[in-house]
Amino acid sequence: MRNFVQLQVMLFLLITLPVLVFSQEVHQKAAFYRQELPANHSRAACDSLHFLLADHYQMFTPKERAETRNLLMVNTKWPDTRICSDHEEGSHIHLKGKLLDENGKALSQVMIYFFQADSHGYYSPDDSIHKSMGEQDPRLFGFVLTDANGVFAISSIRPASYPVRYNGRTIPQHIHLNITAKGYREHKLQLVFDDDPAMHDQHWIDWAVEQNNPLVHLTVDGKILSAAFQIVISK
Repeated sequence: MRNFVQLQVMLFLLITLPVLVFSQEVHQKAAFYRQELPANHSRAACDSLHFLLADHYQMFTPKERAETRNLLMVNTKWPDTRICSDHEEGSHIHLKGKLLDENGKALSQVMIYFFQADSHGYYSPDDSIHKSMGEQDPRLFGFVLTDANGVFAISSIRPASYPVRYNGRTIPQHIHLNITAKGYREHKLQLVFDDDPAMHDQHWIDWAVEQNNPLVHLTVDGKILSAAFQIVISK
């Protein structure tokens, strides 16, 4: 019996110790990038933090994720960003947008927060367990600041539709775009794709038009899907 217990302890240590060591390494890297980003306005640190949170989401507490998300927001200096590494599961996409007012004037230095579901339709790994959509704590998210011409760009993966239907309908694949511009009301839009089967439903076509949600057409650019679009916002 004693030998059996010792064997169980050894197996437990063999399994858990590498995980604990790796988790510590991930947190050490995150701590380094959290210091590097505001100190040197490091673009590499910004990308690395996105990758760490996307790849190792469950190694961080909700508080740590919220603090890192806020750090990335207040230190956003760039009109483009990558929110996941090249090995993220799904079709990789590059979206280039332009933000205008109702008179066609480009809106510069505008903060846009975007977030999305993954290639399985979940915002976080816990969504599949709790049967909910964790929009408040998404795994894939990012911030951009539009340039002098109102242009911004996002590199990510194409999200899947939610596994759960809404009133019998499949919810379209979408990326949330929360736009905060000085002198304008906040605009919360959802970017959708014209080749998504769900967007063949007139209900969602009308919804996109009424809500001013951008409907984009993806084209193949090498191994990446890309699209360009415009968003017009009003006061």
